[in-house]
Amino acid sequence: MRTFPFASAIILVLTAWVSCKTVKDDFDTDPGHGYLALEMGKAIEYTVDSTIYDPTGDSAVFYTRSYLRDVIADTLRDNTGELLYLTERFFRKDSTAPWQIQKVYTQSISDNQGIVTKDNLRWIKLAFPIRQFNSWDALVHMDPDLQMIVAGETLQPFLQKGIWRARILSAGEPGHAGVFNFDKTLLVREVNTGGFEFDPVTNHIVPSDDENDPPPL
Repeated sequence: MRTFPFASAIILVLTAWVSCKTVKDDFDTDPGHGYLALEMGKAIEYTVDSTIYDPTGDSAVFYTRSYLRDVIADTLRDNTGELLYLTERFFRKDSTAPWQIQKVYTQSISDNQGIVTKDNLRWIKLAFPIRQFNSWDALVHMDPDLQMIVAGETLQPFLQKGIWRARILSAGEPGHAGVFNFDKTLLVREVNTGGFEFDPVTNHIVPSDDENDPPPL
């Protein structure tokens, strides 16, 4: 049987050349802490629309529009040495009224989590690194038996934790808010009611009987 060592060598060289082809890696090493904007003097203003519905129907019971302004005013360290950003929240009922201080809360980054502690309630606002479709239990520190009074009714909004699993829907995309344009934005779904419904008898949010409802992610 005749052999062709020269041809074999050519095949090996071509195979090696193809296998060494460079592929661009778009992985971003930036964890995304900038989305929290924890900087001294940083101020963010919000227009807040609030609608309370009748739990026995779909008619609106109460509607309000108000304005909030959060300002990072100072820093301190807790007893574990964690750096906390003291944030002052201001409130006004309309766009021409003077701002009035409403509360002071803290923000921090700890264990790859952006944490907000407000009214002694600890909420995981973001989980790092920022990646599209990442999800986390935003209310893992929340007491599920906590009761709140809304429009004269006592509710337990955190009893069913599944609906409060946060999820990043998009990251790094350009966007705008009002007249402001941004090169990079973050879209986070903080609550997913798919598969759940309000039970007017128990005043709880419970799993839905509708099999077509999607489960929370």
